[in-house]
Amino acid sequence: GLPPTMAFTHSRPMVQGALSRFRPGGKTALYDAVMYALYNFQGIRGQRALVLISDGRDTASKFTFDQMIEYARRSGVPIYGIGIGIRPNDNDVRFKLDRLCRETGGTTSYIDQARALQRVYDDIETELRSQYILGFYPPSDAKPGKWREVEVEVEGGKAKTVKGYVP
Repeated sequence: GLPPTMAFTHSRPMVQGALSRFRPGGKTALYDAVMYALYNFQGIRGQRALVLISDGRDTASKFTFDQMIEYARRSGVPIYGIGIGIRPNDNDVRFKLDRLCRETGGTTSYIDQARALQRVYDDIETELRSQYILGFYPPSDAKPGKWREVEVEVEGGKAKTVKGYVP
């Protein structure tokens, strides 16, 4: 069967209870899971982010990697990937996880042990707390649904942005 899922909540005990029921094993539908998680962000206002902890391998998704990337780009939710136990020479897995996170405005971290998670969580929290929102109006003739590239340049600092947006 499918692992237990739950709606968004602020209750730590509920989250801990749901996570305690997860059991590893079988196949992984990583791309489907990312799309399902992003779908659940619809209607959620305010700052949003998805933290993805994974070995980066997909063995059972109905959706393709390219379909997931397109959906993730359109979602407007940055994805922070934590690759656990991914070997440095596992280039395909690292490339895909890096691309997913980079194109959504998130980052990727690689760790070997779960005890390193707190450091990564702290880094993600610091980044989320130091973000600014830039807005602009597209030209009046901009066609809805078309991908538009975005580039931001700053002096005396660094900017990390999504690669573009869909109006």
